[in-house]
Amino acid sequence: MMIIDVLNIVAPVALAIFLIGVGVRLGRFALALVTRRRFRGVTPTFERAPRRLGFFKALHAVLLGPYRH
Repeated sequence: MMIIDVLNIVAPVALAIFLIGVGVRLGRFALALVTRRRFRGVTPTFERAPRRLGFFKALHAVLLGPYRH
């Protein structure tokens, strides 16, 4: 009986927290739809990904690179 009493208190609180979180998320989504925010591209300070290495160069960099430093 004691576990049921605890669940009677915890379950509504957890449900309320869940519903508030979903409401906030849906509110932000609705606001984004109404204001029609668009992706404007990459900022000028965005750091690009390094160039791709070949298989053997990458293997060499991973296995022997730490020993050289």
